[in-house]
Amino acid sequence: MDTLPANSGSAGTIVLATDLQENQVRLIQEKLSNVVFIDTYYRNILADFVTMDNYQGAYEAGLYMLKKGYKKIGYVASDKLVANFTMRRQGFTDALATHHLEVNNQNFYMISPTELDPKGLNIHQIMGKNTPEAVFCEDDYIATRLIKSCLNAGIKIPEDLGIMGFDDIYEGTLLTPELTTIHVPIEQITNQAIRQLQGQVFDKNWAHQKTLIATKLISRQSL
Repeated sequence: MDTLPANSGSAGTIVLATDLQENQVRLIQEKLSNVVFIDTYYRNILADFVTMDNYQGAYEAGLYMLKKGYKKIGYVASDKLVANFTMRRQGFTDALATHHLEVNNQNFYMISPTELDPKGLNIHQIMGKNTPEAVFCEDDYIATRLIKSCLNAGIKIPEDLGIMGFDDIYEGTLLTPELTTIHVPIEQITNQAIRQLQGQVFDKNWAHQKTLIATKLISRQSL
């Protein structure tokens, strides 16, 4: 990151900033004159951002689980904290609060956010004897791995445990049962980032813009 060349010769740059911390975003902004950050969002940084509305998506997920009748709800978090997951956590928590519910410490779990292989994931060790009725996973990789682990352990989805993810990755449609999730409009995010980058390059009066793109709930068979 420290060796990033200043003004590398391109008119502008779109940065996939999923895992970037605040200080890293600021450093890139100092090095590049025209830049748009996608897949993250920091309120306190004056820059162009385009990302999905993580709060809205997770809030909708929480309300949907409540509508399905679940009351004992768990949360499977990433063991790597990034801005997207922070907003998802807040949105889901606020949704449950509308029904005076919360995820207690016993039903809050942490695993890798990018690993699909269920090997090494002991579902009984993670959840113990107090398995919730359903869980929301911070992304689809977590949810996919969890479904595979449950099926290997003889846990029926959704009869024994309902599972919901976030992102709507292709792998979620290959599972049996298919994964209920939150769809992220990647193409729309990309197109909006291009528009904002063009604004920076061609409009001398351009004001930094932070854009949140709404998500969509995808109901399938895992919940």
